[in-house]
Amino acid sequence: MSRLLEVRDLKTYFFLRKGVVKAVDGVSFDLDKGEALGIVGESGSGKTVTALSIMRLVPYPGRIVDGEIKFKGRDLLSLSEDEMRKIRGKEISMIFQDPHNSLNPVYNVGWQVGEAIELHTEGKPIWSRILDKVISILRGVGIPKVEERIYDYPHQFSGGQKQRIMIGMSVSNNPDLIIADEPTTALDVTIQAQIIDLLKELRHRYGSSIMLITHNMGLVAELCDRIAVMYSGKVVEYGDINRIFEEPLHPYTQLLLECIPRTDRDVDRLMSIPGEPPDPISPPRGCRFHPRCPYAKDWCRRDDIYVYRDNDHMVSCELYR
Repeated sequence: MSRLLEVRDLKTYFFLRKGVVKAVDGVSFDLDKGEALGIVGESGSGKTVTALSIMRLVPYPGRIVDGEIKFKGRDLLSLSEDEMRKIRGKEISMIFQDPHNSLNPVYNVGWQVGEAIELHTEGKPIWSRILDKVISILRGVGIPKVEERIYDYPHQFSGGQKQRIMIGMSVSNNPDLIIADEPTTALDVTIQAQIIDLLKELRHRYGSSIMLITHNMGLVAELCDRIAVMYSGKVVEYGDINRIFEEPLHPYTQLLLECIPRTDRDVDRLMSIPGEPPDPISPPRGCRFHPRCPYAKDWCRRDDIYVYRDNDHMVSCELYR
């Protein structure tokens, strides 16, 4: 596979009156063409800010302060806003977390999907041709009676159908990369499974790479080839999905996997990770997970946390020094 996306030592900080929040603090990973990468971690770990940094949509008072983001060999951080606008929605698209807030309530869904196509069509597009493509796209993502429903408004659709419309919008220009930010958060488990199946089908149909951002390790196992585990703005473990699920090395990854409900175990109470994520303005010194880690030692508070590498597998932990 050829490399599609390369993120190197990315740092995105938010400058607040109380101090600096290092939301993304030295994140690195790769994504190949046609591959699916899962980025997992608790809320506040920096997953969504990593995605927004790639899209160059970090909200104020956030700012990308260092690092490199290469997409198909181009450094996205060196491009002008006009150049980025041509990439967003065409070469890189994003499925946002909440479809209820992502769709405009005053426009019908056919117009909203069609607008995404029109913006990236050279010359003056013929609307009837765009409408034919909109119908084909929405039919492809499972919207019933699509010829009639393209004139309906977002409030006339269920939560699962809205997410399907958002997915249709994201693939409307055959992008090379689809970033899915918690695409199943507000949906019940049955609809979650349908959305993941749809993403798998579209991945093979369009040949797009997928970056799935989630806190649900089960969804990652269903869809992804590789996984990056984030904690407090840093990637603590990264590698092949099968290897990490079979032999997780970082204590945080191990505990995340222990929290997954399993049918082969009879337990009275589900596992949970003790403690709380650290204060993002003043995180602990050294390994940021050490206050919650069952294996923590004094050397875990050192600034130079050991990074163990074995081919494509990386883990940042003093246990492997």
